Amino acid sequence: MRVLIFTEGGSKSGYGHIIRCSSIYEELKALSIEVHFMICGDVKPYEMLQNIEFEVVNWYSHAYLKKFIKKDDYCIIDSYIAEQDIYELISYLAKKCLYLDDYYRLKYPKGTVITPSLEKRVYVENSTHYIAGPNVICLRRSFTDIQTRCPDEKISNVLITLGGSNLRSLILKISNHFCDRYSTINFNLVVDQVEQYQAVNKKYKNLTIYSNISADRMKQLMETADLAITGSGQTIYELLATGTPFIPLKVAENQQSIINSLLKLKVVDYYFDPNDEDDLKDLMIYFENIVDSSIKIKQNYNIIDLSGIKNIVNYLLIDHEIDDNYRLRNVKKEDIYQVYNLSNDPTVRYFSLNQREISWANHTEWFSKVRNDQNYLFLIIEDINGNFVGQIRFEIDEENASISISFNEEHRGKGLGLTLLFKSIKKLNSDFQNISKIIAYIDKSNHASKKLFERAGFKCRDIEGAFLKYELLVGA
Repeated sequence: MRVLIFTEGGSKSGYGHIIRCSSIYEELKALSIEVHFMICGDVKPYEMLQNIEFEVVNWYSHAYLKKFIKKDDYCIIDSYIAEQDIYELISYLAKKCLYLDDYYRLKYPKGTVITPSLEKRVYVENSTHYIAGPNVICLRRSFTDIQTRCPDEKISNVLITLGGSNLRSLILKISNHFCDRYSTINFNLVVDQVEQYQAVNKKYKNLTIYSNISADRMKQLMETADLAITGSGQTIYELLATGTPFIPLKVAENQQSIINSLLKLKVVDYYFDPNDEDDLKDLMIYFENIVDSSIKIKQNYNIIDLSGIKNIVNYLLIDHEIDDNYRLRNVKKEDIYQVYNLSNDPTVRYFSLNQREISWANHTEWFSKVRNDQNYLFLIIEDINGNFVGQIRFEIDEENASISISFNEEHRGKGLGLTLLFKSIKKLNSDFQNISKIIAYIDKSNHASKKLFERAGFKCRDIEGAFLKYELLVGA
């Protein structure tokens, strides 16, 4: 399997698309999937792209795409420049496409459109699936492990981050005003090119400037900030993840949708447009009121799903035709015969912990017990016509769930496993919300099962005799 990521960015257009695509890149690499990362723009191997292999290339070229994309490739496109014809060509050439879009700028071809948003919306139009919500927000790996904190009500550390776009004059205006007026407050300014700000850096002792920093460093700056003044792009989501209070600024037109959601959900009460001189003055007054404690800024937690990147990758890997044509349901009494036959299938027995043939008497006793046991989630897989396809079973032990999955012979090797495994985990999380870990025991020689569970994000944690113990952390 090969995944191709196409995006753009650089010193002139900003790094938001690159940053969120790098998060997807890291998640795919963690699943041992071959990934190629193509960026159109003036990009250098900055700290934010450490340990990431990428190629700077004009992927808007039809000739390049026709030569590079193979029919079995999965493609991810994150662009606000590429035209409709580019998307249609990639969709035609590739096996499956996933598009990242913040404001539905195009009529997308067949594939899945992901819109990171604070508001949930899911629908299908023709052959295109649209998924928006806090469960598909692109957080870098560093921001998926957050400790709850309580910022100091007294403002002593302020983070200023307006994005990588060409905003030098605005950044200088804001930095000069705040650093000059509030000499007892430490200001941390994040920019794309530190060389452009040497003069202001030397002028103020209470100003530290950072450029092209890693996700870990950015997280640290956010967690130590009592307040952030920020553009309303990708950074908003990272501030929400860290629980850092912030003042949002609209520094680009495509940020309006995020601002609208912030206001609608009452995450913030105000936003400011620094291109409006009156708004800029109001920002200065608002900040002064916060410092004087006449206004208390909001701190927000639990608004976004910290597993957004994993969810996005799952949407990429899920086959929607399989999802539409196969379903999971709770086991019924009349399933006893089909489950018995599947359980005694020679291949199923060969890869099981207990390889002996199961007697009908033992099966009926076991089936009755498990079917009525609240510590089991027993799911039957069937096709759209109700024909038996297989079973997925979870045995619950406090916060852990052990999984068993098997298909009848005619449905093996058809690529059904990953989509239905994801579907069953979603059902488990819904029915047993306390589960934090799923465990799978896999025979060392069962290469198909090892590949399936590894593709789903399971990690091999131990060896117990002839079996490998795989684990997946969920709800984190």
